Amino acid sequence: MKQTSFLFFKLLIAVMVIANPAGSQAGTATPIAEATTQIKNIQLMGQGYLTWWGLKVYHAQLWSATPAEQFNYTQHAHWLQLRYHRDFKGIHIAKRSREEIEKQGIGNPKILEAWQTQLAELFPNIQENDTLSALYLPGQPTQFFHNGKPIGQITDSDLSKAFMGIWLSPATSEPQLRSQLIGVH
Repeated sequence: MKQTSFLFFKLLIAVMVIANPAGSQAGTATPIAEATTQIKNIQLMGQGYLTWWGLKVYHAQLWSATPAEQFNYTQHAHWLQLRYHRDFKGIHIAKRSREEIEKQGIGNPKILEAWQTQLAELFPNIQENDTLSALYLPGQPTQFFHNGKPIGQITDSDLSKAFMGIWLSPATSEPQLRSQLIGVH
């Protein structure tokens, strides 16, 4: 019985991977004009996948003009793009973002709840192959884009830093992805 269950699980994963052929090809996107206008000499720093049990959740790319060895996500302008390989509701992305911020030890329950509400109002529902991107400019609101179109901004600098820290903070829950994005191994 155990072997049958294991074989079924492997078959289920194989079907999910086959049903997602776009997930095997990431390619290199180019930041939108807003990012290239705001960040002179922007270039790809790094990229990688977030996976869950071997399944690709999204492909992430980090762009900046700052060299990797000098990059500090709270002090340097950057463009972060996520290309999703699964469908997600915006409210679930906001909830997961809050959980990741909380894991870093940032905020208290009241602040985290307020931030989750702001993010839930900002994030649309995502379908496979959609992009969700953020343009972080120190001292300015962080601008968000869905499939290259502006969807809103965060004016709270603490939330902006905490949100970008999900991927770029040394306290991230995904240190391997962080290393791939920043280009420092």
